[in-house]
Amino acid sequence: MLNDSVNKRFFIIGVSITIFILIMFAIIFINPFKGGNVNVLGKWVTDDGKYIEFLSDGTMETDIRYSKKNPCTYEILPDGYLKWGIYDPAWIQYSYDYWKIEIKGKKMVLTSKDKPDKIIELSKE
Repeated sequence: MLNDSVNKRFFIIGVSITIFILIMFAIIFINPFKGGNVNVLGKWVTDDGKYIEFLSDGTMETDIRYSKKNPCTYEILPDGYLKWGIYDPAWIQYSYDYWKIEIKGKKMVLTSKDKPDKIIELSKE
C-alpha cells in the first residue's frame, strides 16, 4: 500500500516536471509574438515609385539606397527592428541602419531608430 502511494507521487512529480519543461520550451522557442516573425518578403513600393524588395536570402534590392557591386542586406531582429546593411566601398564593409517596422495589411512604415523624423512609407506590390 505504501509502495503504491510513493509510486503515484513520483509519477505525478514526473508528469508535472515534463509539462513544465514543455511549456517553457514553447514560450522560449515557439513564441508567435517575437519581433523576428515579421514577414516583409516581397516587393514594397513608395508613393513616388521607389521600391524595396526583400528576398528570402537576407538580401534586398532597392533603388532607395544601394551599392552597385554589393546588395543591401536585412535582418529582422528579435526586438522587431529591421537591421538594414548598406555596403560602404570606402571602408570596404557594411554599415547598418535600424528601422522600427509597422505593418498593417498591405502598408508598411519604416521609422529610423536614430532619426525618428526619417520615415519610409511603403505599399505591398
